[in-house]
Amino acid sequence: MPRRPAVPTALGLALCAGLIGLTGTAPAAEPAADAGPLPRSFRIEDLRVRLERSAGPVAGAAARSLEFSGRVVEQRGELLAMLDTLQALQFFSLPSRMTVQTSHVLREDGTVQTQWLQRSDEPATRICVAVSPGQERCVTFTASAAPADLVRFADQVFAGHVRR
Repeated sequence: MPRRPAVPTALGLALCAGLIGLTGTAPAAEPAADAGPLPRSFRIEDLRVRLERSAGPVAGAAARSLEFSGRVVEQRGELLAMLDTLQALQFFSLPSRMTVQTSHVLREDGTVQTQWLQRSDEPATRICVAVSPGQERCVTFTASAAPADLVRFADQVFAGHVRR
C-alpha cells in the first residue's frame, strides 16, 4: 500500500487551528460581526423608518413621503417587519448613495471599459432608519443603480400605503 506524503508541520498546524476554529465558542444566538451598525437593543419608541421618493422631472408626478414611528403602537409590528427585511437586504452595509449606474463596454481593441452613468432624470428614493435620536442611517438610490430587492421593498411599502 503506498504511503501518503506527510503534511508539512506548519501547514498541518494551520489546518488544525482552522478546523478547531470552525466549532466556535459563541452562543448560537450571537449575531455575526458584520450584522450592521444596529445596536443590540434600543427602545421601540425611538425607532423610526422614513421613505421619501422624489418626483424627478416627470410632469404631474408628486414627491411622496412616508414615516413610521415606534411611538405609534399600531405601527410597531410593521416597523419590526421592515427592520427585519432591511437587515436581510443588508441595508446597514449599503453605501449612502446609489444613484450611479455602472455598465461595461467591450472596445474594439479587446479591452473592457467601465462607464458610470448618473441619471438625473430618474426619480430617487431615500430610506432612513433611526434607532435613537442621534443614530440614523440613510440610503439614497435610483431604481437602475440599487439592488432589485431594495427597490421592490420601497415599491411595496409605497404601494401598500397609497391604497390606505
